[in-house]
Amino acid sequence: MFIQKNEMKKFLFFLFLVLLIFPEVQLNLNLIKSKPLVGVYENAAPPVINDSTWLHGICQAQWTKHFDDSLGLKSDLVRLYNQIDFSLFGLVHASKVVRGKEDYLYPLDYLHSVAGKGFAGKVFLDAQVRDLKKVQDILWNQHRIFLLVILCPDKPTFYPEYIPDRFLSKPTEFTNGKYLAKRCVEEGVHVIDFNPYFLSMKKNSKFPLIPKTGVHWSFYGAWLAADSMARYLRANTGYPVPRLVLDIISKPALPIGEDNDMGSTLNLIHDIPSPQTGYPRFHGVPEDSKPKPNALFIGDSFYWNWLNSGIISTLFSNRDFWYYCKDVYPQSNQKPTSLADIDYDSVIKKQNFIILVQVNGGYGKIGYGFPETAMGALDPVNSKLIKTEQLILRSPEWLEAVKKQAAQTHIKFEDMLRMDALWYIDQENKKHQPKK
Repeated sequence: MFIQKNEMKKFLFFLFLVLLIFPEVQLNLNLIKSKPLVGVYENAAPPVINDSTWLHGICQAQWTKHFDDSLGLKSDLVRLYNQIDFSLFGLVHASKVVRGKEDYLYPLDYLHSVAGKGFAGKVFLDAQVRDLKKVQDILWNQHRIFLLVILCPDKPTFYPEYIPDRFLSKPTEFTNGKYLAKRCVEEGVHVIDFNPYFLSMKKNSKFPLIPKTGVHWSFYGAWLAADSMARYLRANTGYPVPRLVLDIISKPALPIGEDNDMGSTLNLIHDIPSPQTGYPRFHGVPEDSKPKPNALFIGDSFYWNWLNSGIISTLFSNRDFWYYCKDVYPQSNQKPTSLADIDYDSVIKKQNFIILVQVNGGYGKIGYGFPETAMGALDPVNSKLIKTEQLILRSPEWLEAVKKQAAQTHIKFEDMLRMDALWYIDQENKKHQPKK
């Protein structure tokens, strides 16, 4: 009996040593292939050792963080911890992700938006729609460029039955998306609101239109939306937008890519079970022998499903995209490129279509600021003013001088920027005036 106890103690001691040493062995030899964590994770660098960091305890704290981040099997241990919290306590460890009923996942900001939080107000939204109507008319009447607003379906509106009780409140009269949809129709702005369209297909759809563990429309829902958009563009413009023809729908065992973009960020050991998803395979049929039209898309991440599934390349001859009307693609795939870095006047004017893609009504800013940008490009005087302001913002010394002027005169920075730009334009005009 004594020998057995001794053997057990030795075994436990040996097991303890193995558990203690194995993470370091794993770190150096990578014996077990661990699945990397999804999301942004930056490992802490080794600390700088000097008298100051050592005496104030900074060095020790940094060493601890660096050791924790460099631990072998870290991703497996994190997934185990997340799985225990999710399965036993219903907790999720992902930024701004909310677990709903039956494990449906929701983006936190979508839940706030459908509850009416962040409503920009009727006066503000009315002004935006009026400006957009002016832009739409100028684009079509002067350049034969067709402007279309796409209001994408939001998950809480599509799946209200799975929203956690703590987010349920009295229905609001308006959200940014609902109000903009209403005002666009009233003002004659071309718009497709996919919220009611998706709800009308919800019961009879063969596959989820919005995935259980995803943020956006599913690849199947995106294909249906793109087909509707293409039909709308052909019917209203006469431009040769190809027809989308379905070949087959593949049915993988698990959701792919963006259909599980929220679920993957939870970093669990086992994926959340989801309904069968469908992935259309299709081809385009040209309307005639003419080349496919050009299109500029401006908006949020709902565009990526269209791009990644091949829909954009099937329907259009280019893939210009202004992400939130700030970052320019495809240029940003190689090097970060902002709108200020390109000649957006010429980009706008070479298009056949400009399509604004936004969810939740762009959170109260339709087209994420496109109407203001477009007016600058379409109106020569306003365009010169906007470019001069951009020149000031890109010149550190000039920008600092404008900030000092604003502080000294107690004028808002935006107003001082506009005043300085107008002064500069006036001086430049005087230089080019003929001498009397």
